[in-house]
Amino acid sequence: MSATVTDLPYGAAASCTYPDGATVSVPAGGSIGVAYSCTGIGAPPAVASNTATVAWTAEPVAGSDVVSGTTSASVSPVTFTETSSIDKSIAVWDNKTGTIPVQIGTAVWDDPSTQAITYSVTKPASDTTAGSCLSYDNTASFATAANADTATATVAMCVGADLTVTKTAVGSYDTSYTWAIDKSGR
Repeated sequence: MSATVTDLPYGAAASCTYPDGATVSVPAGGSIGVAYSCTGIGAPPAVASNTATVAWTAEPVAGSDVVSGTTSASVSPVTFTETSSIDKSIAVWDNKTGTIPVQIGTAVWDDPSTQAITYSVTKPASDTTAGSCLSYDNTASFATAANADTATATVAMCVGADLTVTKTAVGSYDTSYTWAIDKSGR
């Protein structure tokens, strides 16, 4: 008997391939496995069940009619196994306000402990004058065969200045003199 297997495990977005073909010949009273793999758009969604359908046509026996039909089988729950991943782990680079990027860490998809990479940069105070600020562009990036991205932020380094004190004073005072005048005649 000839049978054809079809399956779309998560809807029309899926594309299934059958390495040995979807149409197989099943011996009388026997069974046969059909290997297939399906890919969709992005990661597979949660699928509660999956149904495969088989359509067949039996080869006629002398004096009988051709027999054909369909049947379906379901499996639940459906589990998916990741067979390969692309860019699950990426190297993160940063120029640390300079011109040559250096690797500052590795980020791994779905691992929160690798999502924030902290580092510090020390610049000499002599890069700017006391009491002023100097801006630096800081760029982080990653690049793989499949993805790339950069992000830039401007950071400011401000150098404090010593306090200076100035005083101006003008001294003055007022004096009052008491005068008396006498007049006498002769």
